[in-house]
Amino acid sequence: MADVLTALLDAIAERAGTVDGIKRSFYPAPNTLNDATLPAAIVYSGSPAGETGISRDMAGQVWTPSVALQIVGKRVGNGPQEFGNIDRLIVPVVDAFDQPLAVTVNGRKQHIDRCIVTGYRGAMILDWGEKLRFYGAEIYLSIKFRRPAGG
Repeated sequence: MADVLTALLDAIAERAGTVDGIKRSFYPAPNTLNDATLPAAIVYSGSPAGETGISRDMAGQVWTPSVALQIVGKRVGNGPQEFGNIDRLIVPVVDAFDQPLAVTVNGRKQHIDRCIVTGYRGAMILDWGEKLRFYGAEIYLSIKFRRPAGG
């Protein structure tokens, strides 16, 4: 049975995958990455930008999760100019979230109160597994949605 949170994370990955220059988008993260999938967008629940809050109101639960979207690119050499290949994707990915997200769970459309970009961190070196290293950036999103208690 699907839930609002994972449906929303899927929708974020799907939206990021529509950006020109992103070859593949993932939620959850794949076990491996290769040249055919890079640059990729990978969605993670939670981010250094904040933790998920869950509070109650008269209608049920109010969720305010933070989400990190990593842009991962191939590392060809060791030059700092390679970060530019990822930097070129930051603005288009941010712009992709200017429009509201539509999320459907078990055949019912769910209202998402907020899904906005709150910041980013560029010029990252990302370790993947034991031996792979990639260039990357993280984009942080602030989310707010409501769900009825128990469902």
